[in-house]
Amino acid sequence: MSKTFEQFRNDFEYLAAVIRSAQQQTQEGQMITLGTLERDVKTLCDSVKMTTPSIARAIQPHMAELIAELDTLAEHLDAYKKRMKDKQ
Repeated sequence: MSKTFEQFRNDFEYLAAVIRSAQQQTQEGQMITLGTLERDVKTLCDSVKMTTPSIARAIQPHMAELIAELDTLAEHLDAYKKRMKDKQ
C-alpha cells in the first residue's frame, strides 16, 4: 500500500531535520556519523516511485527541499574536510 501525503510529508520533515542537525554539527567543527541517512533517503525515494501520480506531484516541494538540504550538507562536509586538511 502506498503512503499517504501526510506520511510522506512526515518522512521528508524528519530527514530534513536530521540533515540540518548534521549541517549544524559540521559548522561547529564536529565530526558526524551519517549512520542510516543514505539508506533512509533511498527507502523514501523508492516509496516515491511507487506512489500515485497525484501524491508524487503534491510532494515535489518537499523533495526539492530535501535535495537542497542534502546539497547544503555536502557543501558543509566539503568545508569541514578542507578545515581538517588545513590543520594537518
